[in-house]
Amino acid sequence: MNNKSSDIIISKFGGSSMASFQTMINCAQLIQNQKSNIVVLSAVYSTTDTILKLIDYATTDKWSECEKSLFALKEMHLDITFQLKDKALINQQIKDQISKLMTILKGINLLKECSTKARDKLLSFGENLSTLIFSELLKEMSSSEVILLDAKNFIKTDSFFGEAEPNTKQIKEAFNNLDLCQDKYFIIQGFIGSNEDGETTTLGRGGSDYTAALIAEATNAKVLQIWTDVDGISTTDPRQCSDAYRIDKLSYKEASELAFLGAKILHPICLIPAKRAKIDVFIGSSQVPSKGTWVGNIEDTNSRIKAIALRQNQNYLIINNSKILKHSQFTQSIFTLCEKYKVQMDCLSLNESSISFSIDQKVFESNSFQKELRNHGEFIALKNTEVISIIGSNLNYKLLNSFMNQLDDVFAMSFGSSDCSVSFCVNKENSTHLINKIHTLTLNGQGSI
Repeated sequence: MNNKSSDIIISKFGGSSMASFQTMINCAQLIQNQKSNIVVLSAVYSTTDTILKLIDYATTDKWSECEKSLFALKEMHLDITFQLKDKALINQQIKDQISKLMTILKGINLLKECSTKARDKLLSFGENLSTLIFSELLKEMSSSEVILLDAKNFIKTDSFFGEAEPNTKQIKEAFNNLDLCQDKYFIIQGFIGSNEDGETTTLGRGGSDYTAALIAEATNAKVLQIWTDVDGISTTDPRQCSDAYRIDKLSYKEASELAFLGAKILHPICLIPAKRAKIDVFIGSSQVPSKGTWVGNIEDTNSRIKAIALRQNQNYLIINNSKILKHSQFTQSIFTLCEKYKVQMDCLSLNESSISFSIDQKVFESNSFQKELRNHGEFIALKNTEVISIIGSNLNYKLLNSFMNQLDDVFAMSFGSSDCSVSFCVNKENSTHLINKIHTLTLNGQGSI
């Protein structure tokens, strides 16, 4: 893998690793064993979903439900601190955070609307609470100094609330001032940042992985560790295929494609900073830390299938050029519309009179998207479809033809922008069967045909 002289280790823990007092203890022990320098935390398990429900209750005049959920959120965090030796101060800090959350929600309830700026502020409470608790627990378990950082002072972004773009130069400058010696642990919130006015921003759902990768890049870390509840990246979702097994190593490109094409274990863009800085990434389970997947600057000259991803809740959209525009004008207008709505277009097919591709069901069902789409042409949507993607190295027609003729009900197919992925659209009812069939034909033989 890499040959960095730096010994800095960045460790990120997801919500499932923060779910209880015992899982937090496991993480604290792991941090000490791994000699982590900076620890990036997600919110306690289910907290972000709860805050989203709170926003929904506050904006739809369900204030009594909002109060009940807020009380339950407070109690969930106080339950975790119950076993701390000195919990009086931390408990008061939790109550203060919940009180601030309540104040903002009351304002939203009066207005019956929540701006993206207010939403980011509310969502940030989850990570603030988890880092408060975890830093206190680590202080009790370690003789080293534990320092709780405020991510808003380090992760600087633009003002695109909800999915802010990080300013890597400012982030690097902020971390240059830290003394990253081995007898200190720095704890910081994932997901959260701030704009030039100091207002809270977020990096998008699942953005704690991205935070950790940005910090790894800024500190020129040797390793970025992503600790979750599964022991690495599998050949496919074990819930879809019982024969799935852990992959030992992947290239940056392969892992990125896998994340973009449906694998939930990584934030899709978290590997970009790691690749830029040539930082090795380890994905493993905080419960079974000895096993995992390494991602790095790995070259594989063989033509080989390594993983299968599934993207659910898709529609297959066929748009006809009913406006009789020039082909280039028609396709450009569709691409511009999809860029506006951040549509991930897969299984793309073009001809002189139409364009077809898969689209996320939620995006397609939005009234604003369909209204604009009608201005570009007539369309048909095939519902209840899913996209299966094959990821590997040096994929080619010879390799794919060796098994594709054995698959039924594939009605659209396209290669990715590189030679490491190919996707095809299928009916939802057949996806599990096809994933198992592809796995049997390819990966049960370790991916080579």
